[in-house]
Amino acid sequence: MLSFYIIKIIQSSCEKDFDIFKAKPVKEIKAMKKLEHKHIIKYITCWLELENYCKSQKEDKKDSDSNLEEVQKPEVKSEFPIYFFIQTEFHSFISLKYYLKNRTNELSKAVIFCIFRQIFKAVHYIHSQGLTHRHLKPKNILINEKFRVKICNFGINHSSEEEKMLEKSLYLPNEINEENYFYESTSDIYSLGVTLYDTCFYFENEEERIRALKNIQDEKYELPKNDQFSEWILELCKKMTRKERKNRIKIDETISEFIDIFASIK
Repeated sequence: MLSFYIIKIIQSSCEKDFDIFKAKPVKEIKAMKKLEHKHIIKYITCWLELENYCKSQKEDKKDSDSNLEEVQKPEVKSEFPIYFFIQTEFHSFISLKYYLKNRTNELSKAVIFCIFRQIFKAVHYIHSQGLTHRHLKPKNILINEKFRVKICNFGINHSSEEEKMLEKSLYLPNEINEENYFYESTSDIYSLGVTLYDTCFYFENEEERIRALKNIQDEKYELPKNDQFSEWILELCKKMTRKERKNRIKIDETISEFIDIFASIK
């Protein structure tokens, strides 16, 4: 039977005597190997290739736990490019970012509930495994035509520099700029709160939307539509995006309040 997969290629670089296994993409690989959840893209295997060097896979691709460790570091004399190939399950999903960009009005309450119920479950699972996603944002949340959700791209931003800076300013909390900052689950909650706000509230133009998302870092919130549901969602977003991370709501509390909001809708 013919099988299809997705191969993601991540370019990095190494200098002489650099330990390949400390390269940034390895963080994503290690996280993905540990996770198995219906709302998270399933990791299959990985390999790497270097300039003038290629490691062929001799083991069965089903052996997803050993391939990374089997890659041997070649002798090199100077800085060289390194390419990580990550194989994951095939999907025909689009990013939530693309979906939101192309909408012409606000999403229905049923669609919002369907999408975020799955996202919250996935994030709860990630945190229960002692891990964090590190880049929760619409671009890394995939949906299909039935609004089934898959989360992808753990801990790595593959965008252009310009897009990377914009997304960093919109979806990541201020504490990432602190010296000796350690990423923890509360930072994921912040990113998730901005994503929830971005999804629930519709702005007529991109300039208004970006301004509103940037203002969240200063705990300033715009309410495009003044109704009971919007006020409840905004209050939840506020709890998720508080400046002091110790004061942010936890993921289990987030799920409980989210369900209560939709249970209260008449």
